[in-house]
Amino acid sequence: MPDCAPFQLYVYDVAPGEEAAVLEVIAGVEDMEAEDPVAALGGSLLVRGMRYATDDAPFSTAQEVAADLTERAPTAVFELWLDPQHEYGGYYVAQVPDVGTYEGACDSLGAPYVSLLLLLDSAAAAPDGTTVRDWIQAEHAQAAFVLTALRPYQAGRPY
Repeated sequence: MPDCAPFQLYVYDVAPGEEAAVLEVIAGVEDMEAEDPVAALGGSLLVRGMRYATDDAPFSTAQEVAADLTERAPTAVFELWLDPQHEYGGYYVAQVPDVGTYEGACDSLGAPYVSLLLLLDSAAAAPDGTTVRDWIQAEHAQAAFVLTALRPYQAGRPY
């Protein structure tokens, strides 16, 4: 298993009083840089919606950064991911306060995915008469709620 992979973070919104905590979390990731360091004033200014990234983050980085942001900046709307490496899938976390958090596998663009086999097994196990809407709400509600709430924030993000 490889030890490191590319890591990305987007912070779309945060209360002004928590910006310093977000910058400290970002600074704690080795070699993490803003996509536009001039706009971020060399790391002293949080630019909402900007991509912060490093090409070589330990596999634990995604979980650690998500936990730190959730604890230290609970109003932060963010998404982050660690790219897949070889046969290992990527790891994605998105948080929208008052909606929730979603964690799951992803591709190298941060697009969450699930196994088709798991979806088929889950659908097949649903009781007779279950509608698609009921099934999604029962099995995948958290993902649907968080990812839908995140869409307006992602509007300016190039995929």
